[in-house]
Parts: sequence; C-alpha cells; structure tokens
Amino acid sequence: MCFKRKKEELKVLKDLQGKPYKFYRGKSYESITVGRYFCSCFDIAKRYRLYDENPIIETEIAVRKPLVIDATMERGHSSFGYLHVRDCKLYPEEKRDDLIRYIMPGSDTLSTDEVLEWAMSTKDIDAVIVKNVREGNAPEIPIYDVMVWKQENLVNARNVNGLETEYEYFRENAFKRVDLSIYISGAERDGVINITKGNGYFIEHTIQRANAEWYMEHELVVYSDSPIAIYCWDTCSYIVAIQMGSGIYQRTGSAADRIIYLPQEGCVRVKGVMQNWKYKIEIRKSVNGWNPPRN
Repeated sequence: MCFKRKKEELKVLKDLQGKPYKFYRGKSYESITVGRYFCSCFDIAKRYRLYDENPIIETEIAVRKPLVIDATMERGHSSFGYLHVRDCKLYPEEKRDDLIRYIMPGSDTLSTDEVLEWAMSTKDIDAVIVKNVREGNAPEIPIYDVMVWKQENLVNARNVNGLETEYEYFRENAFKRVDLSIYISGAERDGVINITKGNGYFIEHTIQRANAEWYMEHELVVYSDSPIAIYCWDTCSYIVAIQMGSGIYQRTGSAADRIIYLPQEGCVRVKGVMQNWKYKIEIRKSVNGWNPPRN
C-alpha cells in the first residue's frame, strides 16, 4: 500500500509576542509566480513605490518550508546584492552546498535575485527569508526581506497607501523581531539585531529610532563585579566615556582620564563603541590611583 506524504501546514510568521508579523511591498504583487519581495520596513517599501498613486501592500506571510538566511556575519553584514552565503547562518543547513554551487565563477556572493531563482528551482522550498539584510535604499538599516512566488503565502493583504494616521504603527514594525526560533536557533529580543562575542565581553548591535529616523547602536557589555578598564586593540588606547547612569556609560573622545568603569549589579554597559573593534578587558581590584568616571 502506498501512502501519500502529508503536506506541511502553512504557518504565519509571527513576532516574539506571538502576533502575526506585517510585511510591506511598495508596488503591486501581480505576476507573483515569478517571485515577489516583501520587507519588514514600511519606509523602505514606500521608497520602492515610484509613484505616489501606486499601492503600498501590507500583508502577513505564511510559509511551509522556507530557506532562512541570517545576513549578519562575525565581522559585518551582507547587503541584498551581496549575500555571503558561505558565512551566513542558514537553514536548512543541508542546502548550503547546493546554494554555494550557484555562485558564479569569480564571485564570493549571491544576490537575493539569484537566491530566489535557486530556491524556486528546488521545488521543496516555498519562501526565502533573509534577516538583517541591508537594502540599497537604506544601507544602514537591517531589515527582513521575504520572497514568495505563490498567492497562498500571502494572508490578509491590503493596500495601506494613504493611511497617514497609521504610519507610526507601520514604522514601529521595524523594531520588532520575527520569531524564527524553529528555523535558526538563538534567543532574540526586540530591537537587538545581533550579538558579537569577544574575550570577556560581547557587543549588542541594536536598532534605535530618533524622531522618524532609524540608526544602529553598538553597546559593549561586560559582566564583572570589579571595576574595569577597557583597552582597544584597534586604536592602541583605552576607551574613555562619561557616566550616564549606574553602570551605564557613553563613549567619548575627550576626558582621557576617565578610564575606569564601575559595574552596577555585576554589569558594565558602554554605548557608542565601534561595531568591529576588538577590546581587552582589564579587571581592577582597586580604584586607588585611578580616576573613576564622574557624572
């Protein structure tokens, strides 16, 4: 007797609070069978609209068996035109070798268009999700790009062009993380794009917003019960900062005597560090002879 394999159920992508995640596209999605892009950032989708009267589509996306790529790497990130598929986290992992073989001679990367073409040819993948990718229209903002080519993947699609009163709601979506825990392991928090581990410290890369503009913040985090000094290998000098609160500091280029950091509840946080610099953490058992930071 021959049994048919049960088709996997479509699952709507959700945020970390369990609510359906909203994705946007700055034009219609006609001819979806050739593959269409949706992204997590309303403002970026709006830039692709071309003409004011064109629609801005908001939709939920349901998937069965997606290809998931994390565009963040140990020392940097990938853009939509240059995905470093050899180094990115990828699910299912067994697809990596096939995807690498799709790279053209003389290149080390694939574009999202090439990944889409490859995924559609596999027959067993029904969507591509690229997290933390940078778009050409906004290279400083990490977003989600989702590519689909079947109408069934789109849920509750609507045109939100002209709904000015809801723009703020749309923009807050960029801060939220998509729950991809069943595909790529690792606990996530809203606003935290990636965490880079160092020797005795880690750096949180977060997305922040000032007024209507988004920007990236890099915050060095050290768990210690003792005062510390922070030496930067890249500048061959100590990192200096002013104290903003208990255990929280803001990096500055002035006041060079302020090089001791006092922990609060076992933690020191220094905002404004550079993304890829390397640091050495020096434990100070005493602050005698040192000039601790002043408020």
